[in-house]
Order: sequence, then structure tokens, then C-alpha cells
Amino acid sequence: MNLNMSFAKGVSRRLAAVAALVALAVPAAAAPGFWDLSLSSSARHSMADDAVRTRNVGFARVMMSGFSQEPRAGVRAAMVRAVAFLRPGGTQIFLTQALQDASPRVRQAAAAALGEKGAAAAVSALASMLSSEPDSGVRMTIAFWLGFGPKPGGSASVSALSRILTSDRDPNVRLQAAQSLARIASLGNSSARSALRRGRNDADPRVRRAAGGT
Repeated sequence: MNLNMSFAKGVSRRLAAVAALVALAVPAAAAPGFWDLSLSSSARHSMADDAVRTRNVGFARVMMSGFSQEPRAGVRAAMVRAVAFLRPGGTQIFLTQALQDASPRVRQAAAAALGEKGAAAAVSALASMLSSEPDSGVRMTIAFWLGFGPKPGGSASVSALSRILTSDRDPNVRLQAAQSLARIASLGNSSARSALRRGRNDADPRVRRAAGGT
């Protein structure tokens, strides 16, 4: 009897494992062909997360088409992260457009995705919006990726970082600009080294140290 019970439990565990694998595949197959706003915001957020988990590139296209109709910033940010991960055709255009979203949370997600991508056009888009971005958290994200992304050191990046190093009202943003310029300078970029000198008289001692001052 004990052997039978042990065997039954073993079979049960194997069936449960198979069922779990099948369940993982269900969201990909069951995902609707449109962005369904009749669902709760938490359900829509979960659908974006499920698309990543199941690597459902087809549903990423659905999110791209439904993005402008989604009213919740948190859900839009999840959609941005999902599309960036799955990378269907048109991803870079979608992410660049998301940089203009009304919510800083969404813009930050788009900036991080573009910075991590590291394509020349993506870096150029980030550099061009750095000074005009109103949210300091988004500016910090952009400044980080301009210096620590896959391909740092372009002239547009150095110019953008140099401007905010001397003009940004938030010392944390200036600090990130100095750190990014220091990274670029360490790669042999003379323009970044010159730009860093402008931060050595900053009011914040952290910025001065990052710029190579005292």
C-alpha cells in the first residue's frame, strides 16, 4: 500500500509539473488580438507581464497598437518594458514616441529601454531631450545610459551631459552627468575630459569629486 501511495504521489507530482508547463503556454495562446480596456487595470498589467513571460511577440504588437488608448501610466510603463524586451518590428519608433508620454514613469521606462538598446538613433533621441526633460528622475536615467550604455562617447552624448553638468538645478542629476562623463573620459574621450573640468567648482562636493576636483 505504501508503495502504491508513493507511486501515486510521484505520478501526481509529474502531472502537476506537466500542468504547470501547459499553464505557462495558455496566456500566449489565449491573449486577445486587441488591447481590452474592459479588463481591470491589474489584469491589463498582468497581461503585459505575461507577454514577457511567455515571449509572446504577437501580443507585443497588440500592446503597441493599444498603447495610446491605455489610461493608466503604470500599465503603459509595463507595456513599454514588455515591448522593449520582446522587440517586435517597429520597437525603436514605439519607444521613441513613448519618450513623449505625459507620465514621467512611462518616459523613464522608455529612456531606460532605449539606453540599454544603445542604437545610434536611440542615443541621439535621448541626448536631444536631456536638457528639456522636466522630471529629474528621467533626466538621471538618460544621463546614466548616455555614459554607461553599450556605446557611450558620441559627441551628442558628451555635449548633452556637459550642458546639464553646469546647468541642471538638481545636484543628483549633475552628479550622474559627472559620473557618466568620467566613464566616457576613461575610454579615452578628450571632449569628456574637458567637459568634466566644468564640474570641479560645483556647489555639491559629490559632483566636484566625480568631476575630479576636491
